[in-house]
Amino acid sequence: MNPILERYVPLVEYIGQIFGEYCEVILHDLTNMEHSIVAIANQQITGREVGGHITDFGLEVVHDPKYVDKDFAVNYRGTTPDGTRTLKSSTFFIRDDNGDTIGLLCINLDITDWLVAQRLVEGVTRLVGEPAAKCPIRETERREPTMETFTLSLEETLHSMIDRAVSELGVPPHRLTTNEKKNLVITLHAKGTFTLKGAVSLVAKQLDVSEQTVYRYLREAQEQERQ
Repeated sequence: MNPILERYVPLVEYIGQIFGEYCEVILHDLTNMEHSIVAIANQQITGREVGGHITDFGLEVVHDPKYVDKDFAVNYRGTTPDGTRTLKSSTFFIRDDNGDTIGLLCINLDITDWLVAQRLVEGVTRLVGEPAAKCPIRETERREPTMETFTLSLEETLHSMIDRAVSELGVPPHRLTTNEKKNLVITLHAKGTFTLKGAVSLVAKQLDVSEQTVYRYLREAQEQERQ
């Protein structure tokens, strides 16, 4: 483990004990995306363990240029692997002396019960004809899509990334044109999807194209980046 990251290991348990069982804290080492989790506290929230893999959002942070000048991302929406719990998530980007992102310190606060309580209070206290009170958490829940999906396998993470990219197009995979499939591969490439083992095969299957076709689209994307 990078010595810089080692300094963050004690913080994981420290933060976890401060905020308690509803707060999961994770440290990712980005030198190995498929086994990036090196420390975790309150793992019962998502069920992940040390040695687990990076998330879809973690990959995006590493590869998307819009995060280069940012130190953190806070208060975005996440969901547990079974989709039943809502998480308020935040990630701190750990960088080395060269400015490269080498790790992520993530805090995932399970706010599911708070949302239920907020709805109960709102229902009891609202008067006839009075609009529902605007709660920052509720407003975020309504407007913001899930930015991070926590899964227990790499294949589930890949499926999540592919499904999200397809949903943004608004067209089911079997109806995508050749150009739309190519652009989808380019989008997934930009998010770091193909750094994960098995990504090419799964994307090819989802798009109903050959693996050779996916590799060809990737080569074209890489050539565009070099221009």
